[in-house]
Amino acid sequence: MHIVDQELPDKANLALLTNQHENLQGRVAAFTDAVLASSPTSSGLERRIFQLPNRLHMTLGVMNLVTNPEVTRPAFTDGPESADRTLEEALALLRGLRPEILQLLDGGGAITVPLKGLAIMTGKKEEAFVAYTGPGGAFDDSVMWKICLLIQDRFKVTGLITETRPLKLHCTLLNSSFRQPRSPFSFTSVLQAVQRHPSIAGIPPRPNAAPITLTQAEGLPDFGTWSIDEIHIWKMGSWDKEGRYVSSGYISLREPE
Repeated sequence: MHIVDQELPDKANLALLTNQHENLQGRVAAFTDAVLASSPTSSGLERRIFQLPNRLHMTLGVMNLVTNPEVTRPAFTDGPESADRTLEEALALLRGLRPEILQLLDGGGAITVPLKGLAIMTGKKEEAFVAYTGPGGAFDDSVMWKICLLIQDRFKVTGLITETRPLKLHCTLLNSSFRQPRSPFSFTSVLQAVQRHPSIAGIPPRPNAAPITLTQAEGLPDFGTWSIDEIHIWKMGSWDKEGRYVSSGYISLREPE
């Protein structure tokens, strides 16, 4: 466990980092370039709403954390009543979960995460605000889901995560909140770009086959399956000089106990 001694803003992110894979970063960069090159300006698509490849991640929960609380709080509570919790509490809980996580991984290793398909969070395809790849809410009996749900559940029970909606495991590719004022984009235009050039989303050539449909442009994309061996907590809205999130602490799933 590594802890960076610095002040946190109100919001902190608990997440799996997918940006450690340079090949994935390259795929996402190429996808961004290709979609922008083939989409009309009226689509609302512009480079600044695409996620930077070196910030790719999958959020498990967002927390309100402080580093220097004025009032001493108990280590954990029985529910989500407490609004301000400390970074030390969050890291202690994450560190305490490590043995259970390693047991699910048969002693250690990495979480295998498939980044497949394209989808939007909510709303209409012509007025989308967030588009992503990844499992979404398709729960199954995989080790990935067991670990992610274990972590989220414990952070909820202790009040560190107060979100009540089910976990939607996703890797954001576009987010209109990256521009202000926030305005929607056309997800249909994204799918049409994939329809015209399937390879930009990892869809293999289909010799002598009919062009893919818009529905297939949602379901067939494959950005690869990746191994994640670290779980991080970091400041939301803080980046290093290379544009990456600044980690405030993490656990490794490969290091010996």
